[in-house]
Amino acid sequence: MQAKLKTLRQLDIACRLRALHSSKAEQQQSQAKRALDTAKQALHSERDSYQSLILSAGQLRDSGVSLDPCLHEVRLLSQLQAHTQLQHSQGAYEQADEAYQQETRQLMQCKRREEVVVKAHAQQTQLLNQEHEHKEQLAISDAQQAWRHNHDGL
Repeated sequence: MQAKLKTLRQLDIACRLRALHSSKAEQQQSQAKRALDTAKQALHSERDSYQSLILSAGQLRDSGVSLDPCLHEVRLLSQLQAHTQLQHSQGAYEQADEAYQQETRQLMQCKRREEVVVKAHAQQTQLLNQEHEHKEQLAISDAQQAWRHNHDGL
């Protein structure tokens, strides 16, 4: 019984440790989700800005307005810069998404490990309770036999 009590104490410590790991993983996943949301908003903003720039250039071209070569160069440089910023935002979003997916996988792994330890703890507790009940039944049976033996002898 001492070995089972020791195992139960170890499983109790393991349960607390796994719960702590799960809690930490939940916090990290939450941080990754916030970073992903921020990156997504930035990407949408950059995409909208780039689309607006392209749309305005298309409207100028369609209206037949000819730009001074210097203004045309400025517009092209502006468009190139907006495209570069859009690509940067896309890359940041993809990195944030990968980090979020990784943290989600880590959280699921922690939760599975926690479940395993909790189940083992429950099984060990059940075995210990059964053993305790069995010993109590034996003690009751022994006491009843001793009582009968004492009363039969009278």
